[in-house]
Amino acid sequence: MTYSSITGTIKIPNITGTTKTWRYADHLGSVIAEADAMGNATAIRGYGPFGENGTTAPNRFGYTGQQYIAGLGLYYYKARWYSPTMGRFLETDPIGYGDGVNWYAYVGNGPVNRRDPTGLYWFQQDWQAAYPIVGRFDSLIEPGGPVSSFIEQYVPAGRTLAETHDPLVDTLRNAGVPDWLANIPTMLPTYAAGIGTEVLRTLGIVDQPTPLPAQPMQPTPSK
Repeated sequence: MTYSSITGTIKIPNITGTTKTWRYADHLGSVIAEADAMGNATAIRGYGPFGENGTTAPNRFGYTGQQYIAGLGLYYYKARWYSPTMGRFLETDPIGYGDGVNWYAYVGNGPVNRRDPTGLYWFQQDWQAAYPIVGRFDSLIEPGGPVSSFIEQYVPAGRTLAETHDPLVDTLRNAGVPDWLANIPTMLPTYAAGIGTEVLRTLGIVDQPTPLPAQPMQPTPSK
């Protein structure tokens, strides 16, 4: 049996027969170390900015936690193949211009603090960072806060969920529905709708969000 997935910054052990291998990941989800059941390091791995292999090649999972195909020297990003040597995808972006004008670029050529778990849209884009929408200002999760930013950047369809859920909650509260009743029961169905929206966007049935027009600079009042 083989089982492996990422949980936080530590990967659940890969189990083959009676042998366990613990995988440890960095902030991008890249596997940087492996250890045996006794905690002894069995491999230390490093990567270049775009996932270029260090002295030790990945063992199944590597850069940003994606599956590495050693025979090809490529990563499988679900929607398309990625070349760490070239620092770009090998196919055009299935969503077209929804993630930028360069259909082959990886995370807008800014890989140090960005990742693309699916090779598609699904997560907050650069232009959307200036317009955080997850959360409400009168709640524990405020737009632009650390929790809000995490949801938009790392939770699949997290921002899409907020596009429908938060306005729905506000409408129900204005109608006199208690906050907990307006919020909690509606979370799951609206999240399912958000996932469905992203699937339709991926298939090209629903248009991708387009960047908002640049806001004009406001004059600074003179003193």
